[in-house]
This record gives sequence, C-alpha cells and structure tokens, in this order.
Amino acid sequence: MSDAMVTETIDIARFRADHPEFCDPAKVRVPGIGTPPPTDGAIPFDGDLKLPWSVSKDANTLPNLLKQGPEAIGFYLSFRLSDGWGLYLRRPAVLTLKEEFHRILMRDLKGYMNRSEGYPGPPINELVDQMEFSLALDFLVSHLRFHYVVDLAAAQLELAEGQAKYIPYQDLYWAEFRSPPKDPRAIGNLEECVANFEGYRNYMNPNYTDAIAKIVEGAVEERNAQEWKAFFIGGKWAVEIANMLSRQPPGYRDVTKLCMRRTSVGSTNYVRVMYLPNPEARDQRTKELSEKIAGHPVEKSVLPENVPEFPIYFL
Repeated sequence: MSDAMVTETIDIARFRADHPEFCDPAKVRVPGIGTPPPTDGAIPFDGDLKLPWSVSKDANTLPNLLKQGPEAIGFYLSFRLSDGWGLYLRRPAVLTLKEEFHRILMRDLKGYMNRSEGYPGPPINELVDQMEFSLALDFLVSHLRFHYVVDLAAAQLELAEGQAKYIPYQDLYWAEFRSPPKDPRAIGNLEECVANFEGYRNYMNPNYTDAIAKIVEGAVEERNAQEWKAFFIGGKWAVEIANMLSRQPPGYRDVTKLCMRRTSVGSTNYVRVMYLPNPEARDQRTKELSEKIAGHPVEKSVLPENVPEFPIYFL
C-alpha cells in the first residue's frame, strides 16, 4: 500500500464535479438509511446550543433507536451527493435522546443536586441540561463523523488508484445489513460497529468524563459533586449507555466487542462493571474495514485520523 492512499488531498467542494464517475447518485446511499432524506429548512449548527428548541420531542425516537441505531436521530449526507453535504440531526429526536439521558442521570443522581452555599452561577437544572445536550451531541456527531471518515478514505483511494471504491464498498455494507451473521461472536455491520464505538468511547475516557462532571462542580455541595464525579469517572455512565446500545441492531450493538469489560466485587458483594477501550481490537477492525473499502489487502488502516472540517445541520 502506498502512502498516497492515505495522504491524497481531497478537494471536497470540487470532488463531485471533478469525479462524477465516483458519485453516481443512483448508487451512493446514506449509511443506515439508503435514500437521502429531505434536508429542506436545515439550520447550520456552529456549536451554540441556544437554537430554537421550541419543538416537541418525537415519541418514536427511542423505539426507532433500537431498530435503526443513531440514524433514527441523524444521518451523514455524502459530498458525492450534494453541495449541502454534512451531518444532519433532527431536533425533535435529539431532544428525545437528551431527555432519555436525563432519565438515566436522575435515576442515580437526583438526590445529589443540593446547591452549594453562596454559589453565584446558573441553577443546577440549567447546568444538567447543558450536560445532557453535550452528552447526546458528542455521541451523535462522533458516530456520524465516522461515516464521513469512511467516505473520505474511499475518495483518497479512488484518486490514488483510479478505481471506484465507495460504491462497491457500499454494496458490501448493505449486504451485511440484509444478512447479519448468525454467530453471536461476529460483528453484524463493521462500519456501524466502529461508528458506535467512536461515539461511545468518550464515555470511557477519564479526561472527557472528568470534564463532564466538572460542569456541576462548584454548583452543588462537595459531597454531591463527588457522587457526580464517581458516576462518570467510575464508569457507571458508560455501563448505562452500553446497556442501551446492546438493544440496537446487529453491528450497532457490537460496540462492546471493541472494549475490555472488567468486573470487581465491592464490600457489599455488589458487582461493579467497567468498560475500557481495547485499542488492539479497534486497530484490527479498522484494518479489516479498510480492506473492505480498498477491495484488497492493506498493511494498515487507510482511515484518516484527522479530517477536514465538516458542516453540521439541525432539521
């Protein structure tokens, strides 16, 4: 494998016009969905959560999340299909996921929201609201971003080798959806598994979970703040979300196959579970995915670690 496969520069804005042979709109599909959904009325998202959230939550989101994975909430639209390419998130569905996260948090931490004496900042409810939006959006964006990474890797290979990669690879992708493996040890759809892992691994990252716990630090009494910290850094949040993901379709639910599961027994015989990323498993699977995209053996993953900026929209 030549370095050009990985380092080839892509002019995303020009790719569709310059290489129509790799961008047949009848053959390029939206991961997890198929036919591109409508994007009329999309609002660009620049990171400011003070969008108009005056929408009702979607009652179908949670059941659909178990049937369809994160694509029940958003999707990646390829630069091969539209100048309005990027990540699209449906506001009512995002709001529903955020509220489900609130339910999970309050089940464990509702009793630990006593305001710290003399704290001059926002009310704790506002901070928790901010936290829940961050948790939901970080997961969704990381998942959908991985579909962009796969698309970009295929485009790099196409320029390096002069052959279509993304459309033939997508045929394999959809074949995995139609015929999930019967062996429970196998991964149902490799791209969706790694995409869910990318969304999930922040929850196993102590630096990320410490930053999340710090959102309420100072706003609540010290003893309460320690409970929030223990919930996130101690891995309980990651376990809660792993349980939720385990009920998703094949591929999506296989995310823990890229993790190490550790258990320990406390003084009250309570079995504590913790998930940690398994770098070797991820490297093995990204190399396997790279070979599916390339259509031939590769020495190492062709998936770029750093990618150009990508637009995010709310619907």
